[in-house]
Amino acid sequence: MMSNLIQRDFVGFSPYEALSNYIDRLLRILELQLQIDIKTSSWNDYLFKNVIITGRSGSGKKTVVGECCQRLWNKHLVYYKFVDCLSFKGRKLDNVVISILQIIDEVVFRQPSILILDHFDDLFPNETTITDANIILATQKLSLSVRELFNRAQQIHKQFIIIPIVKQITSVHRQFTEETPLFCSQILTIEPLNAVQRTAIIKQVIENKKQTISDTLLQYIVNRTESFVVKDLFTLIDNALLHSWMSFDDRQLENIDFDYAFDEFKPINVKLLDDDTKKTNRSAFHWTDIGGMEDIKQELIQTVQWRFQRSNYFSNAPIRLISGVLLYGPSGCGKTLIAQTLANECKVNFLQVKGPELLNKYVGSSEQNIRDLFNRARSVTPCIILFDEFEALVPRRGRDSAGVTDRVVNQLLTELDGVESLGDIVVIAATSRPDLIDPALLRPGRLDKHLYIGFPTKSDIISILKIWTKKIHLSDDVKFDDETILSHCEMYTGADIKALIYNAQLTAFDENESKKTITIHRNHFILAMKQTPYSIPVHMRNANEHFYRNWRKPIIVDRQTTSLA
Repeated sequence: MMSNLIQRDFVGFSPYEALSNYIDRLLRILELQLQIDIKTSSWNDYLFKNVIITGRSGSGKKTVVGECCQRLWNKHLVYYKFVDCLSFKGRKLDNVVISILQIIDEVVFRQPSILILDHFDDLFPNETTITDANIILATQKLSLSVRELFNRAQQIHKQFIIIPIVKQITSVHRQFTEETPLFCSQILTIEPLNAVQRTAIIKQVIENKKQTISDTLLQYIVNRTESFVVKDLFTLIDNALLHSWMSFDDRQLENIDFDYAFDEFKPINVKLLDDDTKKTNRSAFHWTDIGGMEDIKQELIQTVQWRFQRSNYFSNAPIRLISGVLLYGPSGCGKTLIAQTLANECKVNFLQVKGPELLNKYVGSSEQNIRDLFNRARSVTPCIILFDEFEALVPRRGRDSAGVTDRVVNQLLTELDGVESLGDIVVIAATSRPDLIDPALLRPGRLDKHLYIGFPTKSDIISILKIWTKKIHLSDDVKFDDETILSHCEMYTGADIKALIYNAQLTAFDENESKKTITIHRNHFILAMKQTPYSIPVHMRNANEHFYRNWRKPIIVDRQTTSLA
């Protein structure tokens, strides 16, 4: 009886050199478990030996399992069956249970046997990731029913092993990870590729394609593929080959081919990230699109942008790289825009979340959301994470009677303390109330760079007006250094200035609706000023500026230096 073949991650070539350690380890585990069942009969009925395979999409999970199962078939005639759990999505619960029971009966009949369940976490997700109460109940019922089927089958049939394949262990329903007896006693994680592994895979794939590349080009590719999984490397090389063949020149691969491939290709985990967040990966803004704040931009260029773009210099210098930046200041002054622009200028992936979005009423869910966010960032490194409305997520500990935010702060501290060793994740937090943030997060090694994003100066206002009107047809009587316009705008935030320009456009459109080209005159700006209120009242501005300027400024009390935070 021939065993059914697993659909491999990679067609035409198996990267066993890069994955050989995982294959050997899994093979030893499976052989040991099968031999234990064959040689002894006194083991506890509840000692289940299943193995969960975890790893990012495209990392080679199915390839590792497939190679091991094929070797076991060749050596011991161990039957194996591959099932994609996505095929059960959308079906009635009872039908899913019946189908899984039929599959179990088929596999145990041919023992020694292995059942491989791909996308296991999609069929049995962690209930903390679900918001619909009906779906939570249905998932709980399905998980209990299927877990009972597996338990019953493995109590009777000692040579039957189950291998679920998931993205990460925390994404699986607790019935399979927390309940006792343990459903899986072994977890095999396919780790992200390091530089040595990427080098070996690229060389091996290119050699199999009957191509050659220079050592300089090879190093260039390795440096630009830090967050790539094995499947990404295959696709990248195929795209480069396609560009080479399209040139109709009989030549080997060159830099221009891989430049084309990088421009046309997005790593699989970045695609999944975009689909998951429903947001674009980067802002379309550049530094030239932000008016004023030259000192802030220069500070971020030197501390963050150079970190990514000149990593070879920093690696040879005894300089501790910052792990996080705190942007604080009044609302509407450009904190979020600066962070988005920074990610775009750095040419790195960008994750943006609002603090309250990560909070969950279920115990442990908020901490899990923090862990999941950083796991997603690690899967698409290099990456910048922006926490907006940061004060809502991490208030000072000891003020929450339930202890929810205290646990969130502790979890975030754990993640931040691990960021420095990664070297390719930068955390940016934006807040309008820095005094509410737990002080432990603001110490050196965490969010150690604090930048004040304040109200625009007169020169900033002129720069902002010019940038936001560069695509608008202005009359010659519009002068942004006009004292009437400038003095009124002096009380505006950056967002207020944008609203002013929008209202001026509407006013001009109302007067010239029939014309093809709308020209904005000085009087349109004057009318728009009356329609655009200050987002921060004038009487509060001085108080705000005094508060922000003096935040964390040391003060002397009884000859002891203390801090406002």
